[in-house]
Formats: sequence, structure tokens, C-alpha cells
Amino acid sequence: MLPDIYYIFNKKDYFNYFFLTVFLYIFLQKTLVFNLRSLVPLIVTGSVIYFLIKDKTAKEFSKLDKQNDKLKKIQLYKYPYLDADIYIVECINKLYSLTYINRLKFNTILECTNRFFKYYNMYKNRNLKPHNLYTSAKDNSKRVLNALKSFVIDIDKYPFIESDRNIAKHKFITDNNYIYECGKQLESRFSIYLTEMEKKNNDEWEKGDINIYSQPIYPDDEEGFTKSDILHSSKYSVY
Repeated sequence: MLPDIYYIFNKKDYFNYFFLTVFLYIFLQKTLVFNLRSLVPLIVTGSVIYFLIKDKTAKEFSKLDKQNDKLKKIQLYKYPYLDADIYIVECINKLYSLTYINRLKFNTILECTNRFFKYYNMYKNRNLKPHNLYTSAKDNSKRVLNALKSFVIDIDKYPFIESDRNIAKHKFITDNNYIYECGKQLESRFSIYLTEMEKKNNDEWEKGDINIYSQPIYPDDEEGFTKSDILHSSKYSVY
């Protein structure tokens, strides 16, 4: 059980269970519910804590098993950086039904999200061209959001599949998807990482820790685009 505890517990769990152990022992000893003054309270306390810890580890491993099943479904092994953010992985799992509409477009979401975190990791590892990495990460986040937004177009034409052989007559995929919810979640999570990159880049710029490729980032500046831009689409470039 000790390896399981080491794997599952965080600092808060250690503190909570230590406090609970001390409290139970003192309570049982002071109330004198049992005849033996120290031994019985110690055994009872140990037994209670043991079963609580065993129950917690079992539940946590059950959650991990379910999460692994979800990751297998979206073939996460193809996208080594995608598991960097559990909230984004959860969103992608919720959006999986979109593969019934356009698998290639859904794969674009996976690939661009993977590239986003690839550039983020490269940025954290002290790269000589931080501004370029930031721009690449931001561009890929836009691709993800635009691809997701494009699913809204004519989506009501696609009936909701209740099971392998049953198609709902009066329900559509929009009735049971998370496009809007996950769109906001993805935008929020991308913003957190981009803001971190912006702050680090601009702090280094102000300190003079720069090279010939360095330049400040102005996230609030309005960005232009041209029709030749690979990210631009007259149909669904929203971001």
C-alpha cells in the first residue's frame, strides 16, 4: 500500500490524514470507551485510517483507469504533448462525438493543441527565439478555436447517435455536445499559458536578458491578417 500512497497522495492529503489520526487517537483515549487505555484506541485508530486510505487509493486508481480509457479513445499516444493539461484533455473527450461529423477537422484540433504545448515546453526550456515560439503557440491556439467554432456551421443537420444502431429523430448533435462550453474552456486555458509566456518574455526584455532575436510582446495590440495567411479563412476565422 505504501507505493500507492506515495503515488496518490499530495501534501494536503498527508496533512489531513495525520491530523485525523491524532484526533481519533486522542478522542478514543479521552472518552475511555474501551477498557484498555492505550492499546485499543491505537488499534482502532490504525484500523480506521487504514480503511480510509485503502478506500481513497482504490477510488483514485479507478479514476485513473477511467481517464486512461478516455485517452486511449482519442489515441493520445499520437500526441505526446496533449496530456499537459487535464482540463483540455477532458474537453477533448467531451467533444469526441464531433468525429462523427468531420474526423479530419477533429484531428486538426488534436494536432494543433499538441503543437501548442510543444512550443510552450520549448519556450520553458530557455530557447533563443522566445518571441517566435510564443507566436507559433498563439497561432496554433487560434487554429484550435477556429476549427472548433466551424463545427457550429450547419451542425443541426446531423442527428444525434444514441447508440451504434439508433439515431434520434428529434435530437441533433448540438443537443448533446460541449462546443460552446469547451470553446470557452480551451480559450481560457490557452490564455493562461500564453500570459505566462508573455510575462516571462517581457520580464527578460526589461531586465536586458536578451539576444538578437528578442523583442517585447504586446498582447493587446490588434493583429492584422492577409488572405494569403495560412490561418485565415473567409468562412470561419473568428480568432
